Amino acid sequence: MKMTLLIVLGAVIGTVLVLVFLGLYLYGKLKQNFSSEELSEFGKALKGDVMSDKDAYSTRKTLWGLTDVLSKQISKDFPDFNVSSLFEEIETDISSYLSALTNRSSDRIDDDKMVLIKEEIRQEVLGMKAANVEKHYKDVDFSKHVLKDYQKSDDTATIVTQTSASYIYDSNVPKEKKYKNTRKETVFTCKFVYVTDEQKYGTNAITTRCPNCDAPHTSLDGGNCRYCGTYIKPINILKIWKISDIKEEHY
Repeated sequence: MKMTLLIVLGAVIGTVLVLVFLGLYLYGKLKQNFSSEELSEFGKALKGDVMSDKDAYSTRKTLWGLTDVLSKQISKDFPDFNVSSLFEEIETDISSYLSALTNRSSDRIDDDKMVLIKEEIRQEVLGMKAANVEKHYKDVDFSKHVLKDYQKSDDTATIVTQTSASYIYDSNVPKEKKYKNTRKETVFTCKFVYVTDEQKYGTNAITTRCPNCDAPHTSLDGGNCRYCGTYIKPINILKIWKISDIKEEHY
């Protein structure tokens, strides 16, 4: 009888020890692969303490990147590259983009700096007008920028960045009205391109607009509008960093 009890007790103790060691092992693995913030959110989720939509909406997003490593790599290929200047340009471009959506007009988008995405923004504005959608972005603030990726080929080079930002948002879309006067924390992904061969990049696919009649013009060399004759200034995209994409990430 005593022998049986000892065997059972030994089995129970052995099982408990195995579970303890397994738990410690898994915890160690989690700490290696996840930040303390991520582990905290995971713990809350296990407890059922998940943030409400509004809490998630107004919680600052965490960014990670390879800014130091990529900045050195880019500077080797482009000695004049300045990461601080790039981050300043990002803030200007995102602000211009959000202003265009707020005003439902792309007229004030810089033809030179944002030539690669101005037509895309114009089409987005037209889509808002067609759907009678209004979006208002106020008090835009930027928190952090990181370099995410860098690629270089014979004819182009690309940089991908991410920016954490916030703004006060209002819209006439019913499902978005619940967030009125709430500061939204968000992330923008931007892409910049450096072109060394215009022919390989396909500049003929880039559309600019006549400043007088708004007719499309598919040449960056400038010239006169074929519809109203107004002079259209040439735009250079060769050997200069140009923004080619802005995307707000939706969490």
